[in-house]
This record gives sequence, C-alpha cells and structure tokens, in this order.
Amino acid sequence: MLYFFTASDTTAYKNFKKTIQKPYPIKESLNFLDPVTIEKLKLNNSDKKVHMWGAKPGPSNLRNLNNLKEEDSIIAYSQGEFLYSGKILCKTPKPNQLLAKEVWAKSLD
Repeated sequence: MLYFFTASDTTAYKNFKKTIQKPYPIKESLNFLDPVTIEKLKLNNSDKKVHMWGAKPGPSNLRNLNNLKEEDSIIAYSQGEFLYSGKILCKTPKPNQLLAKEVWAKSLD
C-alpha cells in the first residue's frame, strides 16, 4: 500500500526536516519505546538513528495508523512537491505521547 503525508505548514515542515530529512538520533529515546519496536530497530541496525513521523490524533490519522503496515511505501509532500519516499520499517503499536513530547515537544493529544 502507498501512503502519503503532508508537511506544509511551518511546524510540520520544521518537524519534517528534524525527523525525516535528517535522521533522528533515536538511541536517546529508546526508553519511550516498547520492547518489540526496539528489537525491530536493532534487527535493522536502526536503533541509533531513524527517519520517523508522527501525527496528531483524529479519526483519519488513527485510521491511517491502524491500516499502516510494515513494508508499506510512504511519500512526503510539502509546498508543491514530493520530498521523500521510503518504506515503513516498524511502527509503535499505539500512539506514543511520551515519544512525541520528547521528539517534537508536543503531545499527541
């Protein structure tokens, strides 16, 4: 399946640059993740830096998160162009407010 996300407003674009365009140093935040996710990251040598994205809660975002599967393709769109493409390595089993606060200084509320 192919999914896309937008990063067009100022905050979203700043977050895109912080955790997609430039890999995020996840090693410092592993304590916010569940053991299964940590193991998947380690198996793929991604337990030090990752490209990652989050979304604010809402019916559409929650539905998309639930439908998203490992190995699905994803593209990022911002300001009139597609900026990034990749495959989903893993996802947290549920929205992770603590990680969101740590990474993006906001909760997923």
